[in-house]
Amino acid sequence: MKQNPSQRSLGLQQSFNEGQEDNFEYKSFQDKNDFFDDTSNIQLKSQNQLKSAQNQSENRSIQNGNNVSTRGNTNKLLCDNIIISFDHVLSDIGIGPYQYLFYAVMATLGLTEGAQVSVFTIMIPLLKNEWDVQDDANSLQVCLVFLGFLVGSVLSGQFADRYGRKKPFIYSSLLTVVFTMLQAITTNIIQMTILRFLCAILVGFFGPLGVTLLAEVTPLAVRGRFMSLITVSFSLGQLYGQFIGYFTLESLDKGNWRALIVWTGLPGLLAWIIGYLYLDESARFDIIDGRFEEAFKIINKMNRMNGNRLNTIEISESTKNHLKTWSREVNKSLHQQKGSLASLFKGDGKLITPLVWFNWFTLSFMYYGILVLMPKMMDEIMKLTHKQKDPNDANDMVKLALSTFTEMISASIASFLIEIKGLGRKNSMIICYILQAIACLMVYVDGMDHFVLWASVCKFFLTMTFIFSYQFTAEVYSTKIRTTGVGMANGIGRSGGSVMPWISFYLQRINLFAPFLLFSCLSLLTALVDFILPYDTLGRELDIAEDEDEQ
Repeated sequence: MKQNPSQRSLGLQQSFNEGQEDNFEYKSFQDKNDFFDDTSNIQLKSQNQLKSAQNQSENRSIQNGNNVSTRGNTNKLLCDNIIISFDHVLSDIGIGPYQYLFYAVMATLGLTEGAQVSVFTIMIPLLKNEWDVQDDANSLQVCLVFLGFLVGSVLSGQFADRYGRKKPFIYSSLLTVVFTMLQAITTNIIQMTILRFLCAILVGFFGPLGVTLLAEVTPLAVRGRFMSLITVSFSLGQLYGQFIGYFTLESLDKGNWRALIVWTGLPGLLAWIIGYLYLDESARFDIIDGRFEEAFKIINKMNRMNGNRLNTIEISESTKNHLKTWSREVNKSLHQQKGSLASLFKGDGKLITPLVWFNWFTLSFMYYGILVLMPKMMDEIMKLTHKQKDPNDANDMVKLALSTFTEMISASIASFLIEIKGLGRKNSMIICYILQAIACLMVYVDGMDHFVLWASVCKFFLTMTFIFSYQFTAEVYSTKIRTTGVGMANGIGRSGGSVMPWISFYLQRINLFAPFLLFSCLSLLTALVDFILPYDTLGRELDIAEDEDEQ
């Protein structure tokens, strides 16, 4: 059925007539209390409210003698009283080449970040041998890297809200490539540490910007699925770094580490070139910031690149007016509703927030501990056992790559387990904590003979626990404070990574495998603590939970 511009509203009327209410979000002017502060989620809270509104409109029409009971006419009455959000536009345009460019850039940068993490850990024993770097210097270096991540994450939001997403992202990714390449010409550990600290700030800076850009250009219906795929790029990056190490290093304490740095930095340069040439500013940000004409040009470009799914060269004036109205209402809502640190401790948050923080601290402490210690300990075990290199034995880089590959398998299994009733988030975390505690204990007991095996098992369950914990954290907080909750949890986790080297390297002076005994105890303690969590978030409606808290 052909629609006039006032009825079309970017396909909203047609989708109503086809009974696809769940695919769209909208907000009635008459119910201001239903506004959320999330700019992509200004919506009626459930399909039942839509049906109720339709029934009321139909009843009023019949009572007035109009005898109008068809869904099409009812929806026309509703469409006159709604705000079309930016997500409606994305839903109609769909996902296509425009978004794929964004994902290609972010995936390549994720690959670069993962590769740099591999290089960082691989080079600890190598530089110790070449530059005689002591454990205290290594501890300081690791601590500064995690401090840089934290500083960059804090600065990212301030710059992005003031200057938009694209410019800070482009500049920070370029500087990251520059500082990475400069590491290849350093001559001492002080120069290397300074450059790594600066790189860590920049990685911490562009990381949240990249995630934000993806969230703002991806249609709601596929946002979760596509964004979860990006996490795989980090593991692929680690594999890439280990693959390059296989050809550039003779062993974990000898080889051409300068070539290793250059080769692993090249994907970042490629990502910057593509981003500089093809990426646009976030149209959603431009609309919220009042730069409407720039936003409308980007929307039209998005539509053209994705195959003109709107069946029009430019969006209609009616739609532009709707988006301007949406922008005003969003800004009003954001002005009235602000998350704060204190809000994390209201109601159940008094119990949940400290437990969530403890989980993130444990996970970062253990994961980055194993990541940093593995190459160093493999080298130490070889020396302690006076073992000669067997030509038929797998190369150390291959062993590290296989260990990293287990993380990708782990993520796939976690995505299946997380939705099983009876397991969900809470119980899955508890089970995985117990299993990784056992695996860490086995490293302490049997590490001299099967270190790589048991350490890989630890990483397998750690990766799953990270996924469960992240999902729980994102769901346990209401919309108003979700970003604050997840951000603070991530910050606490980074602090765990920063103190890890000081504790781990000190324990290794007592016993090479002592850090894993600590990991085992800490994991078991966290499993016991998680029994205190008052509920699981599986099947729990986020915005209903918000209302309950407010009441």
